[in-house]
Amino acid sequence: MLTLQIKRADGQIESVPVKLRIDTAIEIEYYRHGGILQFVLRELLNRNGVKSDGVRA
Repeated sequence: MLTLQIKRADGQIESVPVKLRIDTAIEIEYYRHGGILQFVLRELLNRNGVKSDGVRA
């Protein structure tokens, strides 16, 4: 179970419990990388010969 925090336009913050659902192998990879953006950026870096720590391979 995770907690989703919603910040309203008036500044009020509401917390709602949510369940995480992972259906496919690629979603597991997204989760392991901390999200789809991090996954895609790491993939782009790897294709260009840069390790995920920013050092060229």
